[in-house]
Amino acid sequence: MLSPVNSIIKNAIGDIIYRGNVVTGIVATDNGNGSYDCYISESDVAYPKIFTLSRNPNLEVGDKVRILYKGGNKELPIILPPIAPSVLTLFENQPIKSFSYPSINLSTYYLGQHFTVESNHSVSRIDISLEKGGETQTGTAILDLYIADENGYPTGGILATADIDTSLLNWWSGEGDSTWIELTLDTSVDLVSGNEMVIVLRFPTASTTKEVIWAQSVSFSNLILSGRGIYSEDSGSTWAKRRIIITGGVTYWADFTFKIYGR
Repeated sequence: MLSPVNSIIKNAIGDIIYRGNVVTGIVATDNGNGSYDCYISESDVAYPKIFTLSRNPNLEVGDKVRILYKGGNKELPIILPPIAPSVLTLFENQPIKSFSYPSINLSTYYLGQHFTVESNHSVSRIDISLEKGGETQTGTAILDLYIADENGYPTGGILATADIDTSLLNWWSGEGDSTWIELTLDTSVDLVSGNEMVIVLRFPTASTTKEVIWAQSVSFSNLILSGRGIYSEDSGSTWAKRRIIITGGVTYWADFTFKIYGR
């Protein structure tokens, strides 16, 4: 049974955000005509056919929305346009580009980069410097975020993920720098200072004619003795550190480009 709207407004602890006339709701049904049925506060039954002020509504079932009662009138509910997200902050990053560009050209070959969280913050976007191997290439590559174990290898389940439409990447012709791409994660993850995390890149439909190329974060004048780049040749079952080069009897290890954005 539906509770009176005015009692929901009165009792919606923590949800009132505008003079007692705005509450939060959860989309229950998209009616296909610009209106949505919504659960308001903690109501058990969805209120029907609430329209939105957004010019191009693109809400999905489960989305949280702000519902305004014009003048406090329970007969006049309207879904407000979403609040623009606050500006993201750049946190951990590895921005220097490379003289070599390792590629993923097998479906079972994964690349990864682990990093130490420098402060308590969230992550909702990860940028990497990436290009495709063929001018007409298609297919979806995937970036995943994991917790790292004591070796810097992925452990546990995927915390967040982002799909990469490789047809939209720039084609790498073998010269010059690759291009930074912005990848919004499917969920924001809270990171704790001092914890070790891993970014993993995979391409399930990769082949010798379909590949993605992730720029390393070194140059000839800036080789790294203790890089944190890793790789797997068996779809992530086992991992090893990725070597750049052995020269003069010294082994240099890889680092891959990344930028962590959050709040």
